[in-house]
Amino acid sequence: MWATGPAGTGGPGDLVCHGDYGPWLVWDGVRPVGLIDWEYAHVGRPLLDVAHALEYVVPFRDDAECLRWLGHPAPPDRLCRLGLCATAYGLTSTDVLREQINWTERHRHLFD
Repeated sequence: MWATGPAGTGGPGDLVCHGDYGPWLVWDGVRPVGLIDWEYAHVGRPLLDVAHALEYVVPFRDDAECLRWLGHPAPPDRLCRLGLCATAYGLTSTDVLREQINWTERHRHLFD
C-alpha cells in the first residue's frame, strides 16, 4: 500500500518517489547522505517529485522566510537555483519544471 493508494508498479518512466522532500536530510558534515520521512512514498513520475523538492531547494519562500527559517545567509538567487536543478536533471530549460509545479503568482514574484 502506497500513501496515495493501493500498491502498484506504475507505468513506463515511473519510479518510487519520496513524495514529501524537504529540509529533513541525514548529513555527513556538509554532505547530504540520506532522505528520511518516507510516509508519502508512491510510484509516480520523477519530475513531479523533483518539482515538489524545488519548494525547498529553490526555494519558493519569501526572502524573510529564507533568511529566518531556512538559514540562508542572503536572499537566494532563485533563477540560478532553478536553472542548476534543470541542468542537473539533463533538461535544456526550466520550462518543464515550471510546468510541473503549481506556477502561481506566489511563485512568479519570487523570480522578478
